[in-house]
Amino acid sequence: MLGNLLNASWIHLKGLLSPKINFMFRLNPSHLFIAAIMVCLFAIASCSKTTTTTTTTTPSFTWQENGGAVITADSAFWTTYSSGTGIRAYRGGMTNFFEINWTGANDTIVGKKTLNTGTFADFTYINSGTTYTNSTAQFLNLTAFSNSKMTGDFDVAVTGGSVTSLKGSFANIEKR
Repeated sequence: MLGNLLNASWIHLKGLLSPKINFMFRLNPSHLFIAAIMVCLFAIASCSKTTTTTTTTTPSFTWQENGGAVITADSAFWTTYSSGTGIRAYRGGMTNFFEINWTGANDTIVGKKTLNTGTFADFTYINSGTTYTNSTAQFLNLTAFSNSKMTGDFDVAVTGGSVTSLKGSFANIEKR
């Protein structure tokens, strides 16, 4: 029955087709049936829903004192001013506070940043009222900067109390 229906449809369609198209299907009416099935499958496939995956990354700032447990800041951001660029991070308000600066206004170029010493040291960490600074020039590595978000790490020797080394990392911190 299906064969008779296809043959009748083929004969009707054969008269409507141009000579070039007619030649393509002259050999076997089943080719037309297969072509129709393929067109239907393509139409169904092209109507399928596409999904877009977006990756969101939350800002973070973590550090270790003397190689101990990893501590996570409650808040961190980067800022810039006329004489330099810097990072600020807080945990428990000013109980744990980082102020890290390097020269160059809006210096967000990926690479090593020098943290100088002196009266206004470029690296300051306050822990429960005790202030730690770098006594020798140290470095911060800015490893990525995209969409105004900064990522990097540091490993700094400090003086001022019982903490002698601070190792930390920050990811996707935003400008304020």
